[in-house]
Amino acid sequence: MKIDYDFLKKILLEFEKKEDYYIFSNELIQKLYPEMKKEDELDHKFIGHIKILFDADCIENEFSQKKYSGFSININNHLIYSNQPYRLTHKGYEFLDVLKNDSIFKKIKNFAIDNAFEIGKQLLLSGAIKLIGQ
Repeated sequence: MKIDYDFLKKILLEFEKKEDYYIFSNELIQKLYPEMKKEDELDHKFIGHIKILFDADCIENEFSQKKYSGFSININNHLIYSNQPYRLTHKGYEFLDVLKNDSIFKKIKNFAIDNAFEIGKQLLLSGAIKLIGQ
């Protein structure tokens, strides 16, 4: 699966819209897929990107000490998931700042997420330094 940075941005923006500091997985799914019915199969793209955000320490499970996204596949290749509370981490907010800057966003879309985060952060910083120097 290729990382879809537009989709990551869409997910993280849903976190930012919340007044609480967490969002439950069922609510996040409903916000991203408003037409989805309970019997519909959950999009594997969503699951993959949630796991990527966990891997990159951008989000965490509010009730778990481990990096548990709440999604797994059983031996019969069926999806098992539970309604987990997620929280956007400090790194997640920083990454969202990178993704919201359109010129930087275009430059980092082809990098792995950790590289995209670091490069994007440096580009934001250098832009801020230039702005302050004016």
